[in-house]
Amino acid sequence: MLSLAVGLRPCSGAILVLLFAQSIGLYWAGVVSTFVMGLGTFATVALVATLAVYSKQLATRYAAQDSRWMSWLNFSLRFGGGAVIVLAGLGLALASYQGISDAGF
Repeated sequence: MLSLAVGLRPCSGAILVLLFAQSIGLYWAGVVSTFVMGLGTFATVALVATLAVYSKQLATRYAAQDSRWMSWLNFSLRFGGGAVIVLAGLGLALASYQGISDAGF
C-alpha cells in the first residue's frame, strides 16, 4: 500500500506533463500519461522493496552458516557501494566541467 501511495502522488514531472498536455489541447492524454507515470513509480518502488526484503532474508540465512564469509561480504558490499557513489560523483563532476569548457565559459 505504501508503494501504491508513493506512485499516486503527483510529482513535478507529472505536473509538467499535465501543463504541456493542456497547452496543446490534449488534456486527457496528459491525465493518462500521469497515471502511467504513477504506475511506473509504484512498480519500481514495489520491486526495490521486494528485492530488499528477500535479499535480507537470503543474507540472514547465509550469515547463520558462516559468519567469517558474511563479514567479508558485508565489508565488500559497503566498500563497493561507496566506490560506486564516489565514481558516479566524479563522473558527473568531470562531465559538468567538460560542458562548461565546451560552452566557452
